[in-house]
Amino acid sequence: CNSFNVLGSINQREGRLAEAKRDFESALSLCPMFTSARVNKGIVLREEGRRDEAVHEWETALEMDPEYVPAHRALASLFLEEGRFAEGVHHLEAAISINRTLVEARLLLAWVLATCPDDNVRDGRRALELAQGTGRVAGREWQFADVLGAAHAEIGNFTEAVSLAREA
Repeated sequence: CNSFNVLGSINQREGRLAEAKRDFESALSLCPMFTSARVNKGIVLREEGRRDEAVHEWETALEMDPEYVPAHRALASLFLEEGRFAEGVHHLEAAISINRTLVEARLLLAWVLATCPDDNVRDGRRALELAQGTGRVAGREWQFADVLGAAHAEIGNFTEAVSLAREA
């Protein structure tokens, strides 16, 4: 199973999507519960523009393993891109609750909560809490300052937001 999954990942990176999908399907025919191959197949489907099929693969992976972080992250990414903010936030929060060390997911969630155009999703205080709880990470200082500044702006701390924007 894993050999087909690895081969599929290589083909995907090389832009050979049809071959990659065939490899992931081979892995799944041998091991139907192989969540990694299912998520990877979904990524290929998304790259092909077949978003509904990708969502189906990722949701199936979560039915098999509700704590499979890559499926939550894939769904969050797609939903946020489509403007389905509440669903995207739900999956980011799920991923973070499973693994609190996901710096990228924590910063993305903080950014969405600070800047979301949907008033029902936007939550500046929670964004600030997430950003501050993440802390500065080597190589991501600018991103941290950017997210923290957006959170401060959302709650009306404009002086701090401007200072952080200059830092970013």
